[in-house]
Amino acid sequence: MIRNNIFFLLIFLFLNQCGYETIYSSKNIKFNIKEIKIENNLNIGRQIKNRLEIFSSDSTSNENYFLEINSYFDKTTASKDKKGNPKTFNIRVIANITFIDNENIERNKSFEENINYNNDEDKFSLKKYENSLIENLTDKIVDNLLIFLQSFSSEKSNASLTGNIGYTSKKQ
Repeated sequence: MIRNNIFFLLIFLFLNQCGYETIYSSKNIKFNIKEIKIENNLNIGRQIKNRLEIFSSDSTSNENYFLEINSYFDKTTASKDKKGNPKTFNIRVIANITFIDNENIERNKSFEENINYNNDEDKFSLKKYENSLIENLTDKIVDNLLIFLQSFSSEKSNASLTGNIGYTSKKQ
């Protein structure tokens, strides 16, 4: 018990001292999402909406977006065994995003992620695994969506990507 407490205290101190913060914290993003409308698959749409809610609290931002999310997933059989039973599946998550900015300019972008996975005899565990894959693929889509939305923001961050060096500070 005492070892666990000391372990968690050390982890807390190290993470606190190293300057750890989330990649997409609201202070690094320079836009505000006013409204999110979900169509089609509600589970994927809600997951995207929940991840984007931290960007809907900044009322001082000059960039306000209205998003419409049309999302769905598609499961197909990738390969079969000699008997014709499915051996591997492919699952594809697609999110078509329509967003309107301050000048009422409407932009459409489609994000797609897919993965192949093996079949399992236990259908309950297979369904749980598929749900976790859909959740992970949706997280990748949200990451790509945030990068896409940040690219349209007029208030760019003070970092730029140069070559394979990584992020470097812009000279002002």
